[in-house]
Amino acid sequence: MPNFPFQLGVHPINWVGEDVKEHGEHTTYEQIFDEIQSLGLTGTEMGRKFPVDTKVLKEELSKRNIQLVSQWKSVLFSDPAYREQELEAFRNHAEFLQQMGSKVISTCEVGGSLHFDPRRTPNEQDVIPLDNEGWSSLVTGLNEAGRIANEYGMKLTYHHHGGTVIESLKKSIN
Repeated sequence: MPNFPFQLGVHPINWVGEDVKEHGEHTTYEQIFDEIQSLGLTGTEMGRKFPVDTKVLKEELSKRNIQLVSQWKSVLFSDPAYREQELEAFRNHAEFLQQMGSKVISTCEVGGSLHFDPRRTPNEQDVIPLDNEGWSSLVTGLNEAGRIANEYGMKLTYHHHGGTVIESLKKSIN
């Protein structure tokens, strides 16, 4: 692999589905790590097949010179009733990632989303746009989460995602 002035990583979704559990069901984390290493990549996001024990995960990644870069964190900040429990979960997430040496928390609002909003049924077909109160609550929650990330020496990054209220700039502005 060429000597780039940057490092390249990958998401394990290329091996194992995060949403479609059947995709890659028989793939082991060892296989994923070995193939990441064989590609000359040095970073990965957390995947559902990876060990959650930080000692084991660090050991397995270190053997292959791979760094855990981040992990997706769904949040439901648009609903004020969920804010405290979401911030607590965000703090726990930040603590885990900090222990792993990660510098970034990949964050996505799931309120109103097609697939991730725990308040919705699987039969629903459309994203429910946020009203002004929902946007205000989301912004407040993201700012508080940003402060938590900062406490842990990390950055909060926003992951726009299809089927969510922040799918594209145009849909978000509308």
